[in-house]
Amino acid sequence: MGKQSVYDDLEPKIHQRIAEAVADAVPVLDIACGDGRLTGLIASGFGCKTYGVDISVSHLAEAWEKAEARGISHLVLLAAGDAQKLCFLDESFGSLIMLYSLHEIQRLPQALEEARRVLRPGGKFIVVDPIKGGKAETLWNESYYGLAEIESMLTRAGFSELTSDFLYDDIVFVSAKKVPVY
Repeated sequence: MGKQSVYDDLEPKIHQRIAEAVADAVPVLDIACGDGRLTGLIASGFGCKTYGVDISVSHLAEAWEKAEARGISHLVLLAAGDAQKLCFLDESFGSLIMLYSLHEIQRLPQALEEARRVLRPGGKFIVVDPIKGGKAETLWNESYYGLAEIESMLTRAGFSELTSDFLYDDIVFVSAKKVPVY
């Protein structure tokens, strides 16, 4: 079994874990939703409006085709856009997801501020990404953040109540909240 297949085999488990984490905090926004696999799983599994935003129009077209094929296009709303300037109103979402995209964003502090802006007080922010020094870094020749860096960036952006655990040797699952300011 090759290294790539290990990560491919993890996908259903990771998607299910994320879906369960956000099920009680809708609507959901999948930031950098790619081809919409996770967006579709959440929409179909929980019957809730699920939004996806991605910078790639071709990924969004693929996501839309998948939603139509599954009969859930009425639950999936997709938008072309940049994580650094989201096209949604303040406090629009009960939960946000960044799956394998944290390391792809050029101006990450700005994107995290935007995430906080569109998240409701008490809302959940789920980040899943490979970490620095792991097998994925070598496999895909990309640079990732360490867990402490991810937690620090989320805290600086105003998120709190962080919990972290590993879904695999080098795949971290971080959950954070936007705590209401009184």
